[in-house]
Amino acid sequence: MAQDDCRCGEHAAGCLVCGAPVLYEGVSRERTCALCGKTADSDAVCAAGHFVCDECHAEAAPDYL
Repeated sequence: MAQDDCRCGEHAAGCLVCGAPVLYEGVSRERTCALCGKTADSDAVCAAGHFVCDECHAEAAPDYL
């Protein structure tokens, strides 16, 4: 697993649930969003096992601006 280490300043880092680093496993699999319960294929999960879907990430974006 590789840690998301983007330092461009444009991306909020860390899990929206717990703040742990986001990891990319390299292989997508069905995951359940920790916030809304929807399922989606993704290779991204935080170090604590949380997955947040794209829709929930998009809704949370204004919180970081």
